[in-house]
Amino acid sequence: MQLKKTDGTKMYGTVVPDVAGTEGADKLTPEGLARRQMEAIVKCMSAYSAIGNSLDRIDLQGLDLAGGQFPRMELNEANFSGTDLSTANFHGADLRGANLSGANLENTIFREADLRGANLRRAKIRCTTDFRDTRLEGADLTSIVIAKETPMEFILALAERAYPNLSVEERMRILLPPRELPSIELAQHMELDRLAAE
Repeated sequence: MQLKKTDGTKMYGTVVPDVAGTEGADKLTPEGLARRQMEAIVKCMSAYSAIGNSLDRIDLQGLDLAGGQFPRMELNEANFSGTDLSTANFHGADLRGANLSGANLENTIFREADLRGANLRRAKIRCTTDFRDTRLEGADLTSIVIAKETPMEFILALAERAYPNLSVEERMRILLPPRELPSIELAQHMELDRLAAE
């Protein structure tokens, strides 16, 4: 597999070995084989980055990268659309303008990452997705898929960082699907209570 940029250009020196043909691969479950392939991709990305090459605009669309380790990597405008990034670690990563639309971001760590201008449309998140100290200004959170158990406080805090200049109602209209819009009134009351407590 050759890693490529989103414009189709090849990233020379980034040929990821096909782990299906490696020793012991025939004894792995499909999940184990997918995990080993993901580890090979991440190892290749780390090596490419370590010698000063940019991973900006890398195209990893639709891959299974669950549990991948990407701390402090520069991944501007990277394409992770439809990718499984559950439990992945992007602590301190630069993901400005990245495409994470439709990605599985459940339990993903974005602590101190830069997601300004990133596309998170229809991405799956839950309250355990770590957005602490994450820059989200201008990120597109339209119709994100929020796990039912996610507290309204988490949703409000996320929306406030992505859309600081919008009202609570406008933020909630972007984040919540139309069938959940009655929760806007609850969100407004919670925001008023928070402001009154300050």
